[in-house]
Amino acid sequence: MIQLVYNGEEKRWGTLNAHRTMSWGHNKQPVARAKSDNGPQVTLSSYGDRIGPLIGLLTSAHKSHHFSGNKPLFSKLAKEVAKRGGCLVVFTPEDVKESEIEGYCLKEGSDQWIRATFPYPNMIYNKIPSRTEENKRQTIRLLKQIRTRKIPYFNPHFFNKWSMFEILSRDPFLRSFLPATRLFSGPSNLLDMLGNYKRIYLKPTNKSQGKGVFTLEAIDEKQYLMTTNRKQLHITFPKLTNLLLPYTDQLILQQAIRLRTYQDKPYDYRIHMHKLRHRWHMTGIGVRLGKAGSITTHVPQGGSILSIDQLPAPPDEQVVKRIGKKAAMALERAYGPHGECSLDIGEDQDGGLWLFEVNAKPMTFDEPSIQRNIIQALTAIFFEWSGFHDGKGGYDEYHQNDLR
Repeated sequence: MIQLVYNGEEKRWGTLNAHRTMSWGHNKQPVARAKSDNGPQVTLSSYGDRIGPLIGLLTSAHKSHHFSGNKPLFSKLAKEVAKRGGCLVVFTPEDVKESEIEGYCLKEGSDQWIRATFPYPNMIYNKIPSRTEENKRQTIRLLKQIRTRKIPYFNPHFFNKWSMFEILSRDPFLRSFLPATRLFSGPSNLLDMLGNYKRIYLKPTNKSQGKGVFTLEAIDEKQYLMTTNRKQLHITFPKLTNLLLPYTDQLILQQAIRLRTYQDKPYDYRIHMHKLRHRWHMTGIGVRLGKAGSITTHVPQGGSILSIDQLPAPPDEQVVKRIGKKAAMALERAYGPHGECSLDIGEDQDGGLWLFEVNAKPMTFDEPSIQRNIIQALTAIFFEWSGFHDGKGGYDEYHQNDLR
C-alpha cells in the first residue's frame, strides 16, 4: 500500500513511501516525494508503477453544500472503495480543469469531505441527479470530453420512457412482458387506448419516481375518471384533450394492469441489476407496497417496503432474472455502457409478470441487505472498469468484449 499526503499550498499529492517513479489517475500523473506528512492522507494500492484506483463520482453542484446528491450513499461508497485500496472523489462539471479535477474525498477515518486537486479518475460513475442538470451545456460537453479521452464511465444518461419501450419491444422474449404502450399523439390514439383497455396510465416520458403519473378510466361515453395519488376528477373528453394537447409527444399511454394485492394494497417489485465480468447479475429484489387506492407504489409517493417473505406467493425468481438480464442487455446495446440498472416489474392477479420500466440511475434501496449488496457490487465494478481488479484490463479490454 502507498500513502499519499496532500500539500494544500501546491495543490499536489506526494508519497510518504520510499521514492520510486510512480503515477496515478487516468492521465498517469507522476507522484513526487512528499515534503512532509502534514496534511490530508489517502492510502492506495500499487500495481507496478501505478497507484490506485482513483474513482470519480460525477454529480452536480449545490448552492449551499459542496455538491448535490445522496451524501450518505457517497460516503458508504467512498469507505468501501478505501477498504479495497482505492480512493473515491466526488466532483461536478464545474470542477474539471484542463488536466486535472478539483473534488472531494473522505478524510481517512472520518466522515469529513475535504477538497483537493486530483488527476483525471481511472473511471467515472455518473450520478448527475436530474435530467435538468444532465441537459446543461457544461455537462454535455464534459461527457463528450470523457468519451474522447476514453475514460471508462457509466451510466450515460437517464432513459426516455418511450424510447425505452421501443428498444425493449424489439426483443421477442421481452415483448410478451410489456403492457400495451403508445406515445400520446392526440385525441385519436387516446380514444383508441381507452377503447381497447378501458383503464390506462398516462406517464411523462422524462420523469421518474411516479411523478406526474395518473390514470384514466371511461365511466360512460361522455365522462372519464382521472385519478392521481392525491385526488380524483370527473372530466369530459373535450376538456381532457384540451388539458393534454400541450403534452403531445411528452406522455406515454399504457395499459393498466390489475396488480396483486397484500392486505388490499397493490404491490410490485424493484429489481437491481449489476454487470461484472461482462455478465449481468441480479443484486436483489425488493417489494413496494402502495397505499390502499393508490395508483403507484413508489415510496416518495406514499408507498412502503414489504419483505418478499411476507408474500403468499413470491414471483418466479428465474423468470425475473431473465427479464432483468435481457432488458439490461437490450438497453446497453442501444445506449452504451451500463454497470447497473433497476427494473419495475408488476404481477397481475393471475400471476403474470409485467415489465413497466427500467431505470438508468437506480434510487437507493430501502432494504439494508440489498443496499449493502449494491454498494459491494458497485465497488467491484469500479475496480473492474478502472483496470485494477487484477492488475490489468481497463477501458479497451472491457469494452471490446461482446455482451453476453
